[in-house]
Amino acid sequence: VAECLWPAIFAAQIGEHDIARAFCRRWMELAPDDPKPLGLLLDLELETRHYGDAVAWADRILQASPENVAAREKRERAIALAGELAMELEEKR
Repeated sequence: VAECLWPAIFAAQIGEHDIARAFCRRWMELAPDDPKPLGLLLDLELETRHYGDAVAWADRILQASPENVAAREKRERAIALAGELAMELEEKR
């Protein structure tokens, strides 16, 4: 799993989001019960404005850990940001 952790984090930090996603998916294959790649993917999707994907990752985290306050807050944030983005796009029409 360590062979996926640091490359995923590093790739995300330098803006190589698709590579970071690939390392996270590999990490999930190697350690399906480890919640860390889900959290990293949630943060990555928020950062890249993929709000629907962020909500989906938050939902997976919350399915396993309903008490996860950070995932719940990030889920709510993603929904709010998606709404703001939709309003911005509508105004540009």
